[in-house]
Amino acid sequence: MNRMTVCVIGDGPPSAALRTRLGAIDPAIDAEIIEGTDGSRADCALVVATETETARAQLTGLGTTPVVLVDDSGTGELAILAVDYGVDGYLTPEAGMDVLAVQCHRAARGTASAGRRFLHALPRPSVVHRENRLVDANAAAVELLGLTGRDDAYGRQLSDWLEPIHPARRHGVPSPPFGSGAGGTIEDAPPTERYLGRLHRPDGERRRVEVTTTHGRGLDGLSVSILEDVTERHRYEIGLGRIHTYIRQLIGGGTEREVASRITIAVAEVLDYAAVATYGFDRDAGTFTLRAWSEAVDPDTIDTDALEFDAEGPLQDAFVAGTVVPFHGAYHPEPEVTFPVHQGLVLPLGNAGLVVAGSPEPDPLTNGRRQLSYTLVDILEAVLERLHQEAERRERDERRAERTRQLERLAHLDETVRGVVRAAVRADTREALERTVVDRFTGDELYQFAWIVGHDDLTDRLHARTHPAIESAVFDRVATPDDPIAALARRAIRTESVTVTADVLDDNRWRRHRRDALGHDYRSVIAVPLGTHHGVMGVLLLHLRHPDELVAQERAVLASVGEVIGYLLHDRNRTAPQLGSGGVSLELRSDGDLLFSRLAAWLDTPVSLRGVVPGTPHRLFLTAETSADHLVEAATGIEQVHAATPVVDEGDRCLVRVDVERLHLVEATGAFGGALTALTADSLETAVIVTLDADDAVRPFVERLQERYPGMRLHARRAKSAPETAETVRARLESACTDRQLEALRLAYYSGYYEWPHACTTAALADTLGIAATTYQYHLRTAERRLLETVFDPTTDRQAG
Repeated sequence: MNRMTVCVIGDGPPSAALRTRLGAIDPAIDAEIIEGTDGSRADCALVVATETETARAQLTGLGTTPVVLVDDSGTGELAILAVDYGVDGYLTPEAGMDVLAVQCHRAARGTASAGRRFLHALPRPSVVHRENRLVDANAAAVELLGLTGRDDAYGRQLSDWLEPIHPARRHGVPSPPFGSGAGGTIEDAPPTERYLGRLHRPDGERRRVEVTTTHGRGLDGLSVSILEDVTERHRYEIGLGRIHTYIRQLIGGGTEREVASRITIAVAEVLDYAAVATYGFDRDAGTFTLRAWSEAVDPDTIDTDALEFDAEGPLQDAFVAGTVVPFHGAYHPEPEVTFPVHQGLVLPLGNAGLVVAGSPEPDPLTNGRRQLSYTLVDILEAVLERLHQEAERRERDERRAERTRQLERLAHLDETVRGVVRAAVRADTREALERTVVDRFTGDELYQFAWIVGHDDLTDRLHARTHPAIESAVFDRVATPDDPIAALARRAIRTESVTVTADVLDDNRWRRHRRDALGHDYRSVIAVPLGTHHGVMGVLLLHLRHPDELVAQERAVLASVGEVIGYLLHDRNRTAPQLGSGGVSLELRSDGDLLFSRLAAWLDTPVSLRGVVPGTPHRLFLTAETSADHLVEAATGIEQVHAATPVVDEGDRCLVRVDVERLHLVEATGAFGGALTALTADSLETAVIVTLDADDAVRPFVERLQERYPGMRLHARRAKSAPETAETVRARLESACTDRQLEALRLAYYSGYYEWPHACTTAALADTLGIAATTYQYHLRTAERRLLETVFDPTTDRQAG
């Protein structure tokens, strides 16, 4: 029998199995299978390797021993090494034991064909050529080149199909060794080179190909080139570059539709799909809404209304599973509408929605496109999540900033209101009170100006009572019933609540006021009713510098200040006629345990009653030389008190509103015909000032009051005369001056002569009247002297002359 020795190097097949297969091929063979690394004395070496460097080291030490190389890398990467070393046989483990035994037998007996004996065993497209002319090609190469068969390749030049791509040098790939201007020929090329080329197939299709050429030993002057189709890899690399480009644009954010439009463009460009539609998902409604689409999509052919989430098919599969889902045939989430694609992908966008992309023509879903879609979906979901988080952060920051702004406004408004109330409670007349309120609000940081509108209950007419010294048409228009300023004031009176016009320039009803608003730099108007349980005493109109919507806290503060000012106005109206009609003023004192004495004893300081708003409960306005917190704490400790609220707090002096169920002293005073005008209490006694209309009513009033309060005694009694009013002073001045003197005085006042510096001169005023300057000065000085005499010496009785 003939002896055959096979040396197995590496993790080869079982020796017994290989020996059996060799015996089946040639029964005359006595096969010996040895294992080791020295195969130089064997008839054939069987090398099993997974890595290129390991295989190279094993092949180098074998010398001229016939070799069969088993490529166990799983990728076919040892095929180039097989060509380079001119092995006698090349196969992969998938070929099976029978093929392996045949290869070993041929190698050991020298029956393999030199140069091309393993060409058709290579898994990748490969061609054999001599001086750039093809000699043979395997089936994979025939398919890649677009040829009709192996004979079609014989004698032709590889450069007929393959165009060198010189920029491949940037990737470390040398220029190809063939073709015009290729930079070299096969003779002076290195033993192995790799380069890129652009393949032009006969059917017009273009592909990217990586060519690896070797001129190994044992090839008898032939060269073997392995052609690797890298078209998809090239597209993938281009797609990755486009992803980064469009992701940078997406990171910029924008509106929901702007983001959807950028996603649509990105998917179309990266995946090379013509028809793309992006849908947003409404979490509350559970529906998808079309947000953007590519040019290849006719919006008239697809439903732009909301799509139900429970629609079956790729849409639900992709969205629920959160993965890319391919589809074939015309598809759209709504069965009655056809999306114009032949096949494509549904890409989920996390919780934001999904994208339907495809091509109107058959376009195979390659592995590169699939991988790009996975990468694109991961990046898009990450970017959208980032945009969502940034939007939430901006929303939180905006809410925080708005809250801070509101708190600052409330703090400023509270400070302004305290100043208004502090000044208002010191005003003795309604006119002085209204002027104080208007002056305090006008020119404020928030309010451009303020004014007060009066309301006549009998005629239901509005009129401007008090306003700042500016020229504005709004003061006259309030008397026009159909004017928006009048409507705003009437609504505040009717509802007894704060009303507002958010933006005068945007509200078409206020178009007649736009010029006035621009001229006086205001955008919104607030109407605050000045009312008590007796009714609305007027309306405070505040003109704001900016368009605004009042928050609840601001409305509450303004409503409260309107109530306080309304009470003060009512109090001034109530006391003015009584004091002006003469009568008698009584001072009564009580040593009894009245509410006010107990409060003063607790505070250890006198307490004064500033005013009362009758109702249920009664509202008392108390002042004391202490802090508001101290007075509130003392008041709430008394059983009759329901609540106590600070109105003004100056640290050492305060005004506090105290609500009580019953106030017998005030009720009794009114029931017996008197009007309580003042009350002061300390820890020992309470002093009450009561005004009566007639002198003969004093005795009955005191007796009835003492029956109710036995400790009450009459301390003093004073007759009251009517005080001077603006009307009486004006009447006395007119009787004391001539018409020319009054004319000179009135002209000087309205012309700004009494401002500083003077707005005009006496000479100019004299020219206005057409008289000499000295004559005008005489009339003016006389009128000024008569005015001062009227104020400081009211007993003077002069007649004009």
